[in-house]
Amino acid sequence: MDTPHQIDDRRQFGTLEGSGWTPETLEYWRNPATENYVALRRANPDAEIEVRTNGGIDQLFAVEDELKSYEIDPDLFVSVFDANQEAISYFALFFMEKIAEAKALRAAGETHLVRRGLVVPDKLIDWFIRCALDAASFYGTLEINRDLIVLIKERLGGPVVEYENRTRTKEQKLNASWIGGQMLARGQVPSIRAVAQLMNVAPSTVMRWFKDGEFEAVCEKWRAHFNADGSSRPLEMNATKPLQPNERAQRQDG
Repeated sequence: MDTPHQIDDRRQFGTLEGSGWTPETLEYWRNPATENYVALRRANPDAEIEVRTNGGIDQLFAVEDELKSYEIDPDLFVSVFDANQEAISYFALFFMEKIAEAKALRAAGETHLVRRGLVVPDKLIDWFIRCALDAASFYGTLEINRDLIVLIKERLGGPVVEYENRTRTKEQKLNASWIGGQMLARGQVPSIRAVAQLMNVAPSTVMRWFKDGEFEAVCEKWRAHFNADGSSRPLEMNATKPLQPNERAQRQDG
């Protein structure tokens, strides 16, 4: 980690003119634990705290041999420490390709991939991400390009995570309810199997979306939104029109 006398530009974020790094920055560097940062920030909400924690170019020298073992050019990687967006984008794509290769090998039944040197270890990918983020903070660019964003999302759990699954399930449940309501309006008897077939999913999938007896109830609820031919009914204007002040007062009095 660079010390105050090694930094010539006193205008850098997290420094005090003529006296080097801010006390909060130095305290965070001494103990870069999350709880320490939170305590420092809560106690000093307006303080400039430089959050870069990697060892800079010295750290690159320490892992040079490991980078070469995975065909990573250290001379090109050094640009990541300079917040060079082209280099960051290049390596983000490189590591995503390695992640895809690892997934294919695992799907083919290969095991002990890291020990056999067949894949780039997750810890090296995460170190690259930390270096890119630290550089963005240290040089004040605060720029995260889209390639790096996709890599970070992949390392956080991939494109499909629990909350996205919940949203998708909620949307599918609503679609199933609308289909069932439309069937009722047409005089048909909606069933889990029929709705599943129309949605191109397994009946067991639709069943998981509803509690016991819920499917029939929501179908009946949405039935009122359709005409007998299955076409959607227009929304009632008075159901969506904001209440006027005198109308609100009348309802409150009532």
